[in-house]
Amino acid sequence: MSTLLLVACSSHQDAAESTFKTALQEYYTSHPACFHVGLSFPYRLAQSQRTGASQSSILNELVSLGLLEASPTEMESRSIFRGQPAKMESATRFVLTDLGQQVTRAPEQHLFSSGGTLFCYGDYEVTSVSHFSDPADFMDHKVSQVSFAYKAVRIADWALNSQVLQRHFSQITRDIQSEQAPIEERTTLILTNEGWVHERLSVNSRITSR
Repeated sequence: MSTLLLVACSSHQDAAESTFKTALQEYYTSHPACFHVGLSFPYRLAQSQRTGASQSSILNELVSLGLLEASPTEMESRSIFRGQPAKMESATRFVLTDLGQQVTRAPEQHLFSSGGTLFCYGDYEVTSVSHFSDPADFMDHKVSQVSFAYKAVRIADWALNSQVLQRHFSQITRDIQSEQAPIEERTTLILTNEGWVHERLSVNSRITSR
């Protein structure tokens, strides 16, 4: 019985195709297919506020897809000249609909995080591990370089059918195509006390030292 328990406990730290595939899938399960909109909602856009054609196109498309709701409102506008009183001006208020709330999430907080909102339209599935290097010591950690392939699955109809979003976010087109031609990537996996993890998840896991 003790031998079986030892094998069960150590297998998640083995350098093997199945182990690495599981580790990669754990990463993608917590990082679904999303595109980033550099705005937080509710969001108010003043009539006089200059915004790029790209942002306007994206906001209008999200409204037409039922992810955002737009309504007229007013907001305070301050003059750039000192001493000039603030005034109210017409604006548009964008809020997430029920569907929008179901498909959005906040981006991960890190040093280079720009805030805003992520709109998620599908999941990722690791299809294969084609190659991995022998575990090696690097900065007192055990690491392995892993080549693998993955594809997007369960892509939402609103993303599949939106030419506007596909034009502005090339990753949506890439992900749609990946169902027939999986995306090939290479990354580093790091050995922790909980097993092998994607390098971007290692900060949340206990690292196994040499």
